[in-house]
Amino acid sequence: MKFPQPVFRRDWRLKLIEATQGNQSMLGCVVLAAIGREPENPPYFRGKAQITAGGDVLCDFVGRGSKKGESVYHVMARVGDDEDFARNILGLAINCGLNEFERVEFLARVNAWIGTDHRDAARIRKKLLS
Repeated sequence: MKFPQPVFRRDWRLKLIEATQGNQSMLGCVVLAAIGREPENPPYFRGKAQITAGGDVLCDFVGRGSKKGESVYHVMARVGDDEDFARNILGLAINCGLNEFERVEFLARVNAWIGTDHRDAARIRKKLLS
């Protein structure tokens, strides 16, 4: 009797971290924050993000200081606008070949990372359809 060979998929989180080079890119910092990982060394986002009524995505950010081992804390640093943010997150999921389950889980974690959304419903609908 032959048994089918199991298919092993690399963990989707690892795929996203590798594709964005971890905290070496802004999108990588978003991925790490969304999956609940804070690197030992900056840069990285800390806490929950928020979206302003105008569509700016903001979050506290820990950046590198000018001296080795030094970090600089930025309160509500701008991540980007809501349209670019959504396009980049979805594009990353597609580019990394995430299946439907993985995509849904990743997008749910990104949504959970956004603590407050001050946009009105009309703006949200407009951005989702564009």
